[in-house]
Amino acid sequence: MLHIGHYTIIDYSKERFRSKPRAIIYGLGSCIALILFDSLKKIGSISHILLPSSERAKNINFPHKYADLSVKCLVYELISKGAYLKNIKAIIIGGSSIFNNMDIGISGDNIEAVKTHLAKLNLKIVREETGGNQGRTVIYEPFNNNLVLIKFTSEKDYRRLY
Repeated sequence: MLHIGHYTIIDYSKERFRSKPRAIIYGLGSCIALILFDSLKKIGSISHILLPSSERAKNINFPHKYADLSVKCLVYELISKGAYLKNIKAIIIGGSSIFNNMDIGISGDNIEAVKTHLAKLNLKIVREETGGNQGRTVIYEPFNNNLVLIKFTSEKDYRRLY
């Protein structure tokens, strides 16, 4: 399970990961699940972003809480593990307003911030599932580029995204 402000890098080209690791984010609301991967080098990452900017943060113990820092950090980590910037692709999920307009600003700001910082690095978004008013659970299986999204409605809506 990936908590707010945390991230993971999975180098699924390694023999030790033949057990098919996966990362799960439960109950994603206004937060963003950012997935970056280089399928040629078989390296994937996911972070759980809470806020669009670290600008007003006093202590940054968890840089992946912030879109501006998380994008840069994930890219740096992937490249340090052997990924090539030109091969890195992005998937973004989340940014919903699930509390009747209480988080109306932060949801949109989170989506826009992630897109802006990805664009600065010329990273292509290959899938996007953002906005709306439903919570989501994300299950990312990098070994086969499988992404399962569970939307919370009156019934669970399961969809494969990628």
